[in-house]
Amino acid sequence: MYKDIQMGSKTEIDAILGFVVKRAKQKNVNIPLTLFLYNAIKGIEAKWTINIHKKRDFFHFKMKINNNTKS
Repeated sequence: MYKDIQMGSKTEIDAILGFVVKRAKQKNVNIPLTLFLYNAIKGIEAKWTINIHKKRDFFHFKMKINNNTKS
């Protein structure tokens, strides 16, 4: 999962806990620790994905500027 986050990919958190969270909601079962873990990982996933994309976009922007100044 950590490698997925490092690479800017989606994690397997939905496959691991998604069913449990969905079923608990359907059955009206309180699962605070599971929900905390699920939401924490989804939050980290979103933050890292946004940061990876920002860095990638900045790198491409910087490359574009460098290529334009060499001409």
